[in-house]
Amino acid sequence: MVLSCYLYSRGVLAVCFQSSWSSRASWPRFGVSAVDAAAAVDDSSVGTIDELRAASNSCTGTVADPTTITLAADIADPAAQVDINCHAVLALAGHDLAVRNLVISSNQALTIVDTGTGGTLTADAGETSDVAGIQNTGATLTVASGTIAATGGLYAAGIGGGPSGDGGITTINGGTVIATTVSAGDSGGSSAVGPGDGGASFGSLSVNGGVLRLPSGFLRVPDSAGVEITVGPGG
Repeated sequence: MVLSCYLYSRGVLAVCFQSSWSSRASWPRFGVSAVDAAAAVDDSSVGTIDELRAASNSCTGTVADPTTITLAADIADPAAQVDINCHAVLALAGHDLAVRNLVISSNQALTIVDTGTGGTLTADAGETSDVAGIQNTGATLTVASGTIAATGGLYAAGIGGGPSGDGGITTINGGTVIATTVSAGDSGGSSAVGPGDGGASFGSLSVNGGVLRLPSGFLRVPDSAGVEITVGPGG
């Protein structure tokens, strides 16, 4: 008889049992799918910019099962772009992350949470042209906690689109979000949150909690239908 222990779905111990099966291939499967197995190894802890970029580039998270990427140390690379290519949760874990910009791929989503105390994310593209601090055109950004500062370069939003790029779905449920752009003005330009210069759609902005600060002072709403800006009772 063999005492066999079986793991399933994100590494949770399901059962230990005695059996006479001689090979693992003959073990009962208990409904484990290839997706569950992939998800169990997709979450990661990162301590360098290279590890972060590798994790966010190759992640496979979905709406139902997002990939969690947790910072294990402070990371600073002011010239780095970080691409988010899946549905992901970025856990600051009390650490500081400083990069030039983040790009959330179309139809994907990023949730930022600080599972520790004092975690910050700074995405500063202010010295560039055409680069949004956090680009979420056709994508979703949700801030749950932590302090997030996003600065767009010339012709680009702090959070939203690059030149001629539309704003995405931005939701603030907690934390502090500071969004600004170097290309704001009364007669046009980029929005602190929303479209880049020339973008046709604002997207949506919901503030359900936490704090949203706009040092540049501008939310530019193009002449288009379907604009939604919501400030909830906790916002």
